[in-house]
Amino acid sequence: MTIGRMINLTSEKLVYQLQNFLASFYILIGNDILLIEESKNLILKQSHSLKFYKHENIFLYESIDWNRLFHSINNLNLFTNRQSLIIHFGTQNIISSIDENLKKLISLSHNDLLCIFILHQKPSNHTWFKLLNSNNTTVLVNCNTPKKEKLYHWILNRAKNLNLSLDENACQLLSYYCENNLIAIVQILENLLLIYPDKKQFSTKHLKIVINDYSQFTHFKWVDAVLSGEENRASYILHHLKLSGIEPILLLRLIQKEILFLLKLKRYTINIPIHKLFYKYNIWYDRRLLLKNALDRLDIQQLKKSIQFMEIIELQYKNNENYFIWFHLHTLIILLSKR
Repeated sequence: MTIGRMINLTSEKLVYQLQNFLASFYILIGNDILLIEESKNLILKQSHSLKFYKHENIFLYESIDWNRLFHSINNLNLFTNRQSLIIHFGTQNIISSIDENLKKLISLSHNDLLCIFILHQKPSNHTWFKLLNSNNTTVLVNCNTPKKEKLYHWILNRAKNLNLSLDENACQLLSYYCENNLIAIVQILENLLLIYPDKKQFSTKHLKIVINDYSQFTHFKWVDAVLSGEENRASYILHHLKLSGIEPILLLRLIQKEILFLLKLKRYTINIPIHKLFYKYNIWYDRRLLLKNALDRLDIQQLKKSIQFMEIIELQYKNNENYFIWFHLHTLIILLSKR
């Protein structure tokens, strides 16, 4: 491995770095769901242009067949696609066995392998991270939500990227209303263009109309968005609920109940038609389509993995008041959005 120092940059600068070269390792660290997702997608888009066609998500809270993974990495060749690994950290308490496997993964790196690590906080004391920290083929991307003094300029830049402009009062209103919810900011800006397609300059009057449409989100709508596989909408509602002060364990209980019910239906539909099961369990008509689509979209392994992950979330949350439950509720959304 080349000895040097990893490159540190903000998520806004990532696009310029990717124009120069694709690094072997990217570490996305931060608390902002939108910045992490956009950074990951930028990297994958650039990798696709360089023929990295195979992508694999690895969730470290799951049981992982490391030997299979190492074997597949060693056997990439001219007749197989270049591969990307997206490694999600479910908790900051990385046990020694995982640390050792990550070290081995790094040691097996080659030009046909791209690794993207997604974390909430910097794991400075872990050996695998120290290895990457001394490697100039590593890029660390800060994905933390901009602080209040920088948020105003972030909004202006995002609006500019969408080819629209906000006056100062409109920008201040958006910053105040959405606080640190970047997903809400982006969706409101995009909806301005949908509602006013022929307009490019917007005032507080226009913003208030769009903002009112976003003011009525409940935990039930969050559950419906998760079951529908609407990752962006579920993430937006989750962030909104967090700002409203809702107890996160309530959300966990609600989605847990729905997933357990889906798992039951999944098992019963082997022998019983789904319409008979809906009748048996008194599922009202409007909800049947949502559940039917969820059953078609999610396989039994996804349902089992999500239940296992929810058990881990609850256990960690009960034992550690500083546990990043909101971050992991978003990871749950990703797990249940996979098709």
